[in-house]
Amino acid sequence: MEPPVDPQVEINNTLRGLVDSIDSLRAAIRDREKLLKSVSTPSQREELEAEIDALVISLRERLKNFEHVAAGVDLESIAAPQRDSLNWSADLQELLSPIVGELKKLTARPRDLERLRAEIDRLNQLLPRIDAGLQRMEALKAATKDKELVKRLTSFIDDWQEKRDNTASALSVAQLKLKEKLAEDSSLVSLFQRLFQNFFLSRGKNLLMALAAGGLVFAAMRLALRLFLGTNRGKRWAKKSMFFRAATVVYTFLCTLAATLVGLAILYNAGDWVLLGLTLLLLIGVLWSAKYNISTFTEQVKLLCNLGAVREGERIMYNGLPFKVGRINYYTTLVNPLLQGGYVRLRLDDLYNRTSRPVHNDEEWFPTRKGDYVMLGDGTFGQVLLQTPEAVTLSVYGGNRQHYAANDFLAMKPRNLTTGFGHLVTIGIDYKHQAQALEEIPALLELDVRAGLEQAGYGPHVTGFFSQFKGAGESSLDLAVYAGFAGELAGDYWALQRLLARLVTQSCTERGWNIPFPQRTVHIAPADGAKNGCAADVNLP
Repeated sequence: MEPPVDPQVEINNTLRGLVDSIDSLRAAIRDREKLLKSVSTPSQREELEAEIDALVISLRERLKNFEHVAAGVDLESIAAPQRDSLNWSADLQELLSPIVGELKKLTARPRDLERLRAEIDRLNQLLPRIDAGLQRMEALKAATKDKELVKRLTSFIDDWQEKRDNTASALSVAQLKLKEKLAEDSSLVSLFQRLFQNFFLSRGKNLLMALAAGGLVFAAMRLALRLFLGTNRGKRWAKKSMFFRAATVVYTFLCTLAATLVGLAILYNAGDWVLLGLTLLLLIGVLWSAKYNISTFTEQVKLLCNLGAVREGERIMYNGLPFKVGRINYYTTLVNPLLQGGYVRLRLDDLYNRTSRPVHNDEEWFPTRKGDYVMLGDGTFGQVLLQTPEAVTLSVYGGNRQHYAANDFLAMKPRNLTTGFGHLVTIGIDYKHQAQALEEIPALLELDVRAGLEQAGYGPHVTGFFSQFKGAGESSLDLAVYAGFAGELAGDYWALQRLLARLVTQSCTERGWNIPFPQRTVHIAPADGAKNGCAADVNLP
């Protein structure tokens, strides 16, 4: 393992190499300047002048490298400020240049490291090629006896040797710069420390002061409004709904304007024209975009003033369900008192393009309540366990739960049995009772069914009853018996239907009223070719 090289010795060796390269370049320039005076053809003069210009550029580069290695500071990295002509593009670039500059500073080290590594790789690939060229020319020079060719080869060998020295010197400088960059403190802690020092202790402090001052002004003005509304005069003023809403909107706008102006004043007094300019650009952008949404903004102001298409206390449809509009503000609450969790909070722009209407006193907010028994359009019978703005849950078939989306539940036209219900039973008796079927039998049938309901304990809950002759059927005289029940018996819906049918049948049986079978009449035509054909009607049960 080789012992570590003293950095001072390495720097001295690099400077020594640069000095030799500088002296070599100066000597080459002097030689070509002398040769330039002796040539006469234009083509040779142009070739020599081009060589001199290239050597001068190389000399300047070596001098810069010597200065950088000796001083350890690259003064050219600090560019002098430039003053351009006044125009929008230049002004915007000047406003954004500090931000871009901070970003470039944050990424300067990795970009410099990548550039130096790429330069070192290029020079490492170039040196072997130069050495191969020198060896080839040395071999050609040793193998030839032509004096003119030897002279030319010697000249080229000197030039290529100079190129090699310059390349080796540039490689040494690049390697030294890379070591210095790698030796710098590159931890995240130091990076954030520099960021904090460069931004938060200057522009960041001004920004925080501006935001704090603007927020305090806004909060103070809003607090003053609340204190005023707490007084007797403020309460009287708040009762004037339309004027109060309009004044509140205007006052909120003034609070925002005052807070913004105070923040701008803080930035102006701090002399931070960068943040001041960016803030003004942001405000201009907001105003510029607002002109395209002026109609929406106007409608929202009207909503806040309770003058829009949606108004407080009215009925509005949201997701297919009715709701009552609460207090309209930046966030408005819609309420349905018959739904569990029937509170929906909407943003002001969600009320845009919606309408409401006044509420009638007899209007229901939902056809059912929790605990009600319902009959759906498809014949499903159940008790409401839960109803929310999203779903309705029924208890059906002995406690099984069935879930419906709220809109689907309404689409099935639920019949609320808890508000009252009834059953109609139709029964047919034989035609031999035709004389009694119009009045006598219906009256006796009503008497028997009412007595049966009283005996079963349902008598006090019967809300309506009738027993009437319905019509003459093909094989029977039809009677209709109806019984209405109070909603508190909704849980016995099917049991009451069966009871009513049993009582009607029992009454007919006990009083001897025959219930005939349905009959069909078959007409038998005479057979073809029969001499004494006949026809007959046969009744079949």
